[in-house]
Amino acid sequence: MDMKVCNYRENAVIEWLPGVVDKKLPIYSDRYGYLSVGFTLYAQSQPFPTDTTRLEHAYVFLRTWNIDNNEAVVLISRGEHMRFEHISFDDLPELSKLINGKNLIYNNGGAQVLAP
Repeated sequence: MDMKVCNYRENAVIEWLPGVVDKKLPIYSDRYGYLSVGFTLYAQSQPFPTDTTRLEHAYVFLRTWNIDNNEAVVLISRGEHMRFEHISFDDLPELSKLINGKNLIYNNGGAQVLAP
């Protein structure tokens, strides 16, 4: 389903995050995850940046879709046209490398949080 949905496992993470994460650090996710996290942690929620060095000192939230399909939903901008696109983590090597180098601090089988 190519639309913003949030399952119970993702909701569990979103309820867990505010009491655990450092309020000074951003929480990055793909475009749909960014919307989910933004409901409770608006100031910290950010979509994956194009400059992956910004991820080094940040949390990463991975949704069920990211885990099961090994891809992220990103906003692609071409001139005046913008659209959401599913991109494999294999096609985003810098992002994939940073994600794989982070510490897993939450995993409920359907959502994960990685810490710096």
